Amino acid sequence: TNVHWFWKWLNVAFGIGRLIPTMVYFYSIFFWSDDLNTLSSAEYIIYHFMAIFFTVINYGLYVILNWWQRSDLDHAAEVVLRRGSDKSPRGERGSGDGPDQEAADSDEEQGVVGSPPEDLKDIEDEKFYKDMGADYTNG
Repeated sequence: TNVHWFWKWLNVAFGIGRLIPTMVYFYSIFFWSDDLNTLSSAEYIIYHFMAIFFTVINYGLYVILNWWQRSDLDHAAEVVLRRGSDKSPRGERGSGDGPDQEAADSDEEQGVVGSPPEDLKDIEDEKFYKDMGADYTNG
């Protein structure tokens, strides 16, 4: 489905844009330590602070994106199951025939899960905070 491909490519982009720089930081610790030791104290502190800060942010963003991906894929699966159970006795989708039904069937063949706004899903704050383990206060 399009949802699946979106998340696949977002994960690839995240890996390239966020994880590679983190790996370069760890590489620098082990293989560029002599060069890092030539930095002034302020440069050394700033270098490590920024690298650690953004590594922690990357992890937090990864956790949120992973949760969001699972939520989207679960919702897409629900939509597919809901539409799959809505078949006519002849085994065709829905009860309508004609251009509108053909367009809907064409969308499904191309992997389109749904059309807005029916299949758009907002993130539920309470569920998000509960899943993330944070205390949620309403207000």
